[in-house]
Amino acid sequence: MVIPFHIDKLNNDYRLIDKVYSLRNQLVIAEQDIIGLFNTNHSMVQDLMFLCRHNFPDTCAFLIDNLEQQSLIEQGCRLSASPCRFFTEEGIMLICILINSEKADQISNNITQIFASLREISI
Repeated sequence: MVIPFHIDKLNNDYRLIDKVYSLRNQLVIAEQDIIGLFNTNHSMVQDLMFLCRHNFPDTCAFLIDNLEQQSLIEQGCRLSASPCRFFTEEGIMLICILINSEKADQISNNITQIFASLREISI
């Protein structure tokens, strides 16, 4: 896929475009990539999700099945854990709000713009 300049410009140091995949008719990012973006660990993400469990329905973050795993591998996703959780745009925004840092604000803004641009391209 050719990445339009305005999306590539948003991509900056985080290489967000390389972390976005299509699954269940929506754009998602793997938990392993969320962990890498925020330089945190699996247990911190799990703790944030547990503390706000009412805000993390399956529409925000979900575990994938074997067929979905195969689809992601075909898209070039390198899964490092099994089971693997994926976050929708809404789930990523919730994580960013909970982390509440300047970096989280930057990632949140870039994710919103990249996801919107990618949705435009796919229409």
